[in-house]
Amino acid sequence: MEKRFPILTVEVGGVGYELEIPLTTFAELPDVGEKISLFTHLAIRENAHSLYGFADRIERDLFRVLIGVSGVGPRLGLAILSGMKATDFIRCVNEQDTDSLVALPGVGRKRAARLLLEIRDSLPMQLDSSGDSSSQNDLIRTQASSALESLGYSTRHAAAAVKAVSRHNMTLEETVAAALKKLAG
Repeated sequence: MEKRFPILTVEVGGVGYELEIPLTTFAELPDVGEKISLFTHLAIRENAHSLYGFADRIERDLFRVLIGVSGVGPRLGLAILSGMKATDFIRCVNEQDTDSLVALPGVGRKRAARLLLEIRDSLPMQLDSSGDSSSQNDLIRTQASSALESLGYSTRHAAAAVKAVSRHNMTLEETVAAALKKLAG
């Protein structure tokens, strides 16, 4: 592994991969030579294949939502995630906090208003600023659905299975296991 913000080079099976990462992920990286696990997003364009790395699934999912907003590309998405933790950004969206978003690099008043308008209904999870247990349960359900989708289940089937088995205070692992049993049976 080689670290030069915003580029991280990781070796997987003898092949080196360059990933662009936000500052929040860079801050969590282990020392060079230690194992690392990242959530990635591959962007394929006509002239380039770009790989982006994130410390957790929430950050990666938020990046995907951000680059889906008109006028927000991968560079600005990384800049936004470098300036604020994903959970803080989600709190800003939920509270319609334009002032905090304007403080981010590359985000003016117009862009902040657009982000709040376009992202509000497409967030990968809805967290409130209190971090209460219902918010935590919502987060676990969202993460469980994403895990099932990564295994090849459709968004609709994954969400339905998670909703059917989810109970208060279940761990992510318990939720995924129960949903897999539901989908298999």
